[in-house]
Amino acid sequence: AVNSSETATTPMAAAKESLRMSVVSLQSEIATLLSKLGNELVVALHKRNTKQRQVSKFESDDEFIPKSARVKFELKCSKLVEQDEEYLSLVEKVSSINDKYQKDLRDAVKEETKLEVIAQTRAIKEILSKNIRLAIKTLLVADTEKQELCDKYFVSTVNSYIGPLLVILETTT
Repeated sequence: AVNSSETATTPMAAAKESLRMSVVSLQSEIATLLSKLGNELVVALHKRNTKQRQVSKFESDDEFIPKSARVKFELKCSKLVEQDEEYLSLVEKVSSINDKYQKDLRDAVKEETKLEVIAQTRAIKEILSKNIRLAIKTLLVADTEKQELCDKYFVSTVNSYIGPLLVILETTT
């Protein structure tokens, strides 16, 4: 039999399949909830990691200009002036202006992308915290008298898994 995770074509599909397989043996209501919470986190991680890869691309390739910042402007003229020194000077000036404009746009897109990574990381922390707490409450049957117990389990869970959680939340920003 072929393992269904081997048939996953994307990292996202593989992550969702792994999540599904992790909860399949649980009671169906709990499995559904944990699967939903896990999928929410997987999607948020995917968004953040995609933005982080874009930041890495900017930092590793100084010549990279994203499509949104590319401008193909060329000064055109008739054959009568295409060899004129003034025209050639204008072509050079326009090319220089265009290059500077694209690099300025590139820098703005890079900074915006870094802000996205920071915001996504913040959102992941909130999702993770909310989802861990909700999962614990669900396992404790959400009894209001057990709120203190829920808080203790939450702190204990976070302390036990702080290393892997920090790896998930790690960024270069």
